[in-house]
Amino acid sequence: MKAGSVAAAILAAGVAGAAGCGGPHTVTSAAQTSPVPRMTVTHTQSAIPAPSSPAPQVTVTQQAPPAAALPVLTVGSYTGTEPAYIDFSGDAGNVVTSITWASWTATGATGTGTSNIQGCVPNCAQGSETPVSTTITLSDPAGGQFTAYTETRNGSTGSGPTSAIISAGSSNPVDAYAQDILNAGITAPVSWIGSTGQTLCSDWAAGQTTTTTDQLLLNGGILPAHLATYDSITAQDRCPSTPGAR
Repeated sequence: MKAGSVAAAILAAGVAGAAGCGGPHTVTSAAQTSPVPRMTVTHTQSAIPAPSSPAPQVTVTQQAPPAAALPVLTVGSYTGTEPAYIDFSGDAGNVVTSITWASWTATGATGTGTSNIQGCVPNCAQGSETPVSTTITLSDPAGGQFTAYTETRNGSTGSGPTSAIISAGSSNPVDAYAQDILNAGITAPVSWIGSTGQTLCSDWAAGQTTTTTDQLLLNGGILPAHLATYDSITAQDRCPSTPGAR
């Protein structure tokens, strides 16, 4: 081998050894890798609708048509329903008081109260009164008013038009005339005082005088000392326009 070739071989071997002993070296990739493009991921969140308020509840109230007015009882100056008393006689002989009405409808009304039956023993002025249960029925409504009545008391029944009723009211009557008689110290049943006063007025209007009518009072038990007082109160309270007692 030539000396020059040996030297070249030795030199090449030295270079290779140096590389194998871990000396610095550079490795060059035959092909460069292109960078991976960056991907941007966008998360789109669907909007969640806000909870809606419940629709307001609408309550529809159907109003009933107004009820028809109930019939009334019209007697004199009184007009109304469920009166506390009804006077059927005009002389206090048949006055139903403290009436309690069980019904009052468009077709009829029924109530129960108390009226007094005069005993007239030994006479009407001194006799006792017996209270009895009395039932009243009103019927035949026309023009907004009851036009007929039926009364049952003490085992008997009577009826007629409501126009024949003397008076009625929302509270039990206070008879000022009877009270004046009693306040004068004259003792007699209230119903008898009322009926006798009515009779006296009728007799005086017919032309009779107290000389004649006083016999009625005496027969009823009124004392002679009370006659003039009784006549005076009657004339003033019951029939002031009647000249009979003057």
